Amino acid sequence: MRLGSKVREILRLGAPRSGPLLLVSPGHVLGYDPLLKVARWVCERLVQDGSGSARAHGRRPGFRADPRLSPEAAARPFDLRGSGLNRGHLAAAANATCRRSLQFSFLMSNVVAQPAAVNGGVWRRLEGRTRALAASGPVWVTSGPLFVPRVEADGSVALHVPLVGAGRLPVPTHLFKLLVYPGKGVRLTSEAFVVRNEPENGAEALRECAVTVEELERLSGLRLLPRVRRSDLHQLTAADL
Repeated sequence: MRLGSKVREILRLGAPRSGPLLLVSPGHVLGYDPLLKVARWVCERLVQDGSGSARAHGRRPGFRADPRLSPEAAARPFDLRGSGLNRGHLAAAANATCRRSLQFSFLMSNVVAQPAAVNGGVWRRLEGRTRALAASGPVWVTSGPLFVPRVEADGSVALHVPLVGAGRLPVPTHLFKLLVYPGKGVRLTSEAFVVRNEPENGAEALRECAVTVEELERLSGLRLLPRVRRSDLHQLTAADL
């Protein structure tokens, strides 16, 4: 039996589905992990189109479960109740360019557990920087949670992921945001940030969170910017911010 025939026979009933579920929304696209009930990445393209701020698109909607997901896979608005944590946006609500994109930004598939100090501090400033850059041209944005192991006192390495609230949602150890925008000539400019998802880091300066794209790939396990040659990418460092 040839290898191809053997593989077809083994997978005759279908291979188990794995990897993130791709969810397409008016303002963003995300890869959702149904086991963790959180997006592993969210991508946006921001441009200054004259549509105004999110406030211009009507009353702020409430958070709700993503109807495209099964009840078993979907996080619910009350799942973080009792945790003391915020429902933080990955694709910022303030990035919305229309009422529909604003509504989609409040789906729980676009939410990650954040301490209030991070959500209203360094993460908010990072969102503001993103929109400031978009005032000069298009910005491609990738955001997401990170689950980074730590070295214990005995030298062992362990991954601690607290599950909190009524829905037992995971709390990421870190958050990331990658910004890419046109640079000089044919090159693109990138800014990559990793934010510790802890209350005491809310006041952290953006330059203290700057990392390389390669470091972000190592921490996330993602292959970022697969269609961009690294020789065409000018990476800003902490000294540039």
